[in-house]
Amino acid sequence: MIFAAPINTDAPIYYWPKATLGLILLQLMVFLAVLSASPESQADIFANYALQYGQGLHPVQWVTSNFLHGGWLHLLGNAFFLWGLGLVVEGKLGWQRFLLVFFGIGVLECAIEQACLQGLSGGSFGSSSVLFGLLSMALLWAPVNEFTFGYVSLIPMLFRFGTFDLSIQWFAVLEFVQEGVLAWFNGFRPASEILHLAGAALGFGLGWTMLRQGWVDCEGWDLLSRLRAKRSDAVRAKSRTKAGPGLPQPVDPADVEAAAGVRRKRAVKQIRSLLEEGRVLPAWTVLQRMRHLMPDWTLPDAELTGLAEGLARIEHWEESVELYAEYVTRNPERWDLRIEAAEMLVSRLSRPQAGLKLLQPIDPQTLDAATKSRFVALRAEALRLIDSGVMEFERRR
Repeated sequence: MIFAAPINTDAPIYYWPKATLGLILLQLMVFLAVLSASPESQADIFANYALQYGQGLHPVQWVTSNFLHGGWLHLLGNAFFLWGLGLVVEGKLGWQRFLLVFFGIGVLECAIEQACLQGLSGGSFGSSSVLFGLLSMALLWAPVNEFTFGYVSLIPMLFRFGTFDLSIQWFAVLEFVQEGVLAWFNGFRPASEILHLAGAALGFGLGWTMLRQGWVDCEGWDLLSRLRAKRSDAVRAKSRTKAGPGLPQPVDPADVEAAAGVRRKRAVKQIRSLLEEGRVLPAWTVLQRMRHLMPDWTLPDAELTGLAEGLARIEHWEESVELYAEYVTRNPERWDLRIEAAEMLVSRLSRPQAGLKLLQPIDPQTLDAATKSRFVALRAEALRLIDSGVMEFERRR
């Protein structure tokens, strides 16, 4: 027996998956509670809270059936796959929207399932259909990123464990093909394979809608963008073939600028949202990535100072000073922020000469009494450090 499950991903993660972890812990607690009950109570629990067919519609079961499992292997399999898929999906949505997605797919799939299978007896439970929905969303949003899978082989004499990488798109294709083949062999009866594919279809529709509406930012690495890029490459190649070898395909500068404008707006919106949530370092990461893609791009003043203040609060002095210096270059008469940055340079980073340079444009006679006192004390401290022989180092870029 070989067990493998995704444990990590190289997809960009803007939000730590706390809702994913919470759902896993909730499933574990429900499982342990059921496991500790008597056999009669366990039967009652599954009769009342698993999804039952042929007994009418029971909305409570549309929620509770997603948290019941039939054994340790069922629970662990779902938990590990929820963790891997949650890294990608919650990593792009945040915990609140991720919970809406998780329960939205689970409730809707169960409602459709129970309504369509009223002529049958039996039932179902577990969150596998939701996981297939999340897999569809991961396929749409991060197809070329990879999952790192952990595996363990329990085959006698061949016990081993390790990791391997597989792209999300190939993992999704393999899962969907496997379910399709099993459904075909079973004559497309309403079994687990059909339910899994139903969950995948719901997730695909939801993920597609969120992507088209701009509710999730995949930075151009989503499946739609990749397909459009391939189609554009094919059109350009065909045009070059018709026009003759070696002739470049003209690019409309307006199209390039429009695409860049959309990316800039999304980045500002994302940074603003992260700052509102107090997630300073992810906001800094977004800014650094944008600067790598667009070296001349600058963040608007409000977000720039907000990010600088946030970095100072968590004692990332170098990064905070960098942003403050950028801001006062654009707004040279913001003496208060010049002094703020100079204080960090002198007191936190032991760079008195850089601090004095930042203070140089300030005329102390234009300052109010309190700010002037602050300026004089800071300048005196910088000069004292220089006289004491402080070695000044500046971070290389």
